[in-house]
Amino acid sequence: MKHAAIGIATLAGVALATPAVAGQSDLRDQIMQAYHEINRAFSDNDAQTLKRMTSDDHVAVTRGGVSNTPIWQRASKENLVGFNREIVSDVVVEEIAPGVVIQRFDAEMQGSYNGVPVPERAAVTIIWHQQDGAWVERLYQHTPLRS
Repeated sequence: MKHAAIGIATLAGVALATPAVAGQSDLRDQIMQAYHEINRAFSDNDAQTLKRMTSDDHVAVTRGGVSNTPIWQRASKENLVGFNREIVSDVVVEEIAPGVVIQRFDAEMQGSYNGVPVPERAAVTIIWHQQDGAWVERLYQHTPLRS
């Protein structure tokens, strides 16, 4: 999971047209459920769930750079050691177009990813869109924050 500001407007503009989600509380709950499911799949290297929950044009922007290689293809090759991500700020969930949501928050991260220590604190932004009735991650970005 990962992403950049490289075209948030573009991503919103090409999102699939789907009915708006009823109620902000329901929307937030759906996005948080999707976030926890994809985070668990990432930590467990569960390629099947990652494939189902990410778009074909998924982009990840992390300390390691920009990657558009599907995360599910990388899952079995990546080395997560002691990886843990804990949300430490309010979570903002905002629908920016029908069926397109931005989720953002600060997180404390621990462990290493491909042998590189992850930043202890990072700002995380995720763009989700609805696809066949399910929330799919299209962009993931985390930016290290100074302590």
